[in-house]
Amino acid sequence: RTILKSLSPFFIGFVLAYILNMPCKQIDAVCRKSKYRFINNKSKAISIISVYVLMVLAIYVAVSAVVPALYRNVVDLYNNVPTYIEEFLTAVESWQKAYNIEIFEFNGASITKAFNTILGKFDIAEFSKYAKGVIGVTSGVINVLIGIIISVYMLIDKEKIKASVRRILLLI
Repeated sequence: RTILKSLSPFFIGFVLAYILNMPCKQIDAVCRKSKYRFINNKSKAISIISVYVLMVLAIYVAVSAVVPALYRNVVDLYNNVPTYIEEFLTAVESWQKAYNIEIFEFNGASITKAFNTILGKFDIAEFSKYAKGVIGVTSGVINVLIGIIISVYMLIDKEKIKASVRRILLLI
């Protein structure tokens, strides 16, 4: 398990390099057709930089569209939970009265108060859980950043990597 965690940036880098290889090839081919010598000489670097800039822009657009909506929905859910509980309790109470059945006795005010007490307990006492979550997210972000760096090197040296893998496979 520890070995897999240590190798996860390499897996991320390989997957990114594999996914971004095709757009890199296409941009590289376009750059090689340029009449400017600088662009011809630096076509590989230009293609890799272009692909990563496009990837970062795509991620930025996706995150900027999703995160605000997700935040609003979570806040709305948190604010409306007492209303949902009251509606549920009212529905259960009316169902029990309509069918003259008493499955359980309850006091709607005490249930709402208990739920609000539970919601009020999310505080510093749970700091270790929050810290573990933050550490997990941080290590995931670091793994992705290292994976991006590895994928850049894999895209730059993909011919050498292919040749090395072929030699190793021939030895096996």
